[in-house]
Amino acid sequence: MWWIFLLLTLSCWCQPSPPATPPAPVSAASITPQQGLAQRYDLKAGWNTLSFPFGKVTASQGIDALVSPRSGQSLSPLHAQPGQGYWVYSARSGSACVWGELQATSCTLELQPGWNLVGSPEYDPLDLYQLTASDDTEFNRIWEEVCPGWIDANMVSGKEKLPLGASTRWQPGAAYWLFANRALRLRVSDSNEVPVVARTYPGDHQEQCIEGDHFGPADEGRLVVGSEQLPASSILEWTPSRIRYRAPANADALTVVAGAAASPRLMSQNFAPSQSRFRLKVLSEDGQPVVGANVYVDGHYAGLTDRWGIASLTPLAQGTHQVRVSRRDFLTRDLQWNVVPGRTTTPQITLYSPLSSIWIRATPCTDGFRPYKIDVYQKSNDTQRFTKTWYYNQATPYVDLIWNSVPTNLVYRIDITWRDANQYEKYLTVERKVGRYGLQVTYYNYWGPGW
Repeated sequence: MWWIFLLLTLSCWCQPSPPATPPAPVSAASITPQQGLAQRYDLKAGWNTLSFPFGKVTASQGIDALVSPRSGQSLSPLHAQPGQGYWVYSARSGSACVWGELQATSCTLELQPGWNLVGSPEYDPLDLYQLTASDDTEFNRIWEEVCPGWIDANMVSGKEKLPLGASTRWQPGAAYWLFANRALRLRVSDSNEVPVVARTYPGDHQEQCIEGDHFGPADEGRLVVGSEQLPASSILEWTPSRIRYRAPANADALTVVAGAAASPRLMSQNFAPSQSRFRLKVLSEDGQPVVGANVYVDGHYAGLTDRWGIASLTPLAQGTHQVRVSRRDFLTRDLQWNVVPGRTTTPQITLYSPLSSIWIRATPCTDGFRPYKIDVYQKSNDTQRFTKTWYYNQATPYVDLIWNSVPTNLVYRIDITWRDANQYEKYLTVERKVGRYGLQVTYYNYWGPGW
């Protein structure tokens, strides 16, 4: 009978194979955009797997068509779904690029029994503790409750077999094979739904208290200790911003589940009170405080920055600690923090923005003035400047200034000069913040009649 067991084992780990022939190109997808966030891929000759960290793909370059492992049908990258993985065929090794809009709402990944090719719908690396799982009988289970029961404890990326758990991170653009033991749904919640724990402290009679936000109503919330749900009798109070409960003495990790979203894991060292705190200040590139940044110390969730960009952390042991700071719309930063006994410090860390583009278009005016010069620079750093000048007869029907690879989340100043045939000039100065999708502004007949 050993051969039956071997056959079943091999069938579980024989993932689907790509088609024998590449799909026909879909030329409509090969568009070079002027703005938007970009995801780049290094493709090898032959078949590749990938996903798109966007809610909507707006354009692509170097990818002619996708093949869905679920249906076997080919489609344009413009029709790709967030969270789904795809096969892509490349005639030769090279790079490709896809542009898109960020996933602005929650996203659900439907898994069928057997192999499923999935990826992160988020532009930043996705920690799987943020996901909840549901089937037809149970809802909003966290990873510790469903793995390995519902999903195999390993996943496959390329030819590599990797462990799968709450601490696993999915990288944007990558695709992963998961083996599901049943039909289920994985939900990536919007950041506005995720429970945020600001602080924990002891209450009366050996109680513990949690304060924060997005805890939701009591009838939709759960506290999970390890992989076991805390009974309702142990929860003494539940409000949208405060939870009071009794935890077992051996609690090692606790998760707040509110509706369909789960908080980062609170480790045992977060439960105890502290007499002194260490602080970390998080700033953006222009020196402004970053509110709501997540801080992790030695791989464990440690706190959230307040409106001044400061996170107060529990005391740390002497020595060097690994600190990670992450925030949506910013690139994740890692640093080493050396703790000296008896010394309280407030180090600063700067979070850098992802890069996008600025596109300024100006048209001639009806009174004979034509765009002569466009000057764009960071408001807080005028050494970061991009200038273009045109002759009088070049500004028909319009002129463009396109500045690629500029940091987002910063305020830029735009100076536009119009000049007529007699060398008279008119000026316009505006300030704009470059958001997550870049900046695209057209100044049409700005000085013309009726403006």
